[in-house]
Amino acid sequence: MPLSAGFTTFGALLAVGDGASPEVFTNVAEVSNVKLPSQDRGNVEFTHHESPVEHRELKPGLRTAGTCDFTINYIPDNATHMNAAGGLLFFAEELALAAIHNWQVTLPDSPNTLWVFPGFLSKFDPQDMPVEGRGAAACSITISSASTLP
Repeated sequence: MPLSAGFTTFGALLAVGDGASPEVFTNVAEVSNVKLPSQDRGNVEFTHHESPVEHRELKPGLRTAGTCDFTINYIPDNATHMNAAGGLLFFAEELALAAIHNWQVTLPDSPNTLWVFPGFLSKFDPQDMPVEGRGAAACSITISSASTLP
């Protein structure tokens, strides 16, 4: 039996672009988990009164890129977490402005696979702060349009 060609995920990076040209990406500090975006396709129903054997007729609809969900060890005074330009809390405050940024996830395979997508921070949710535990925040980026997937 051949050895697995799989890779371990330690070392994956999530970064946000600065919107400049050329664009520079800054890694978000202390990301502990990243869920890559899913790709979904809706359907459009075309059922009519003469559809065969009383069965719904469906055709492919539009695609949705979904969300990229991630968890951080929340550090309030870290530049990539704080409520200052470029920090996640700043992006959360921008929700009313619907600010879209370019994001990228770098996988620790060889060579590094990049998932690049435009999106906006749609969730910044500080988690419970137990007596013995870590300060964390669950976050989501809603992907705003087609992305460059590997």
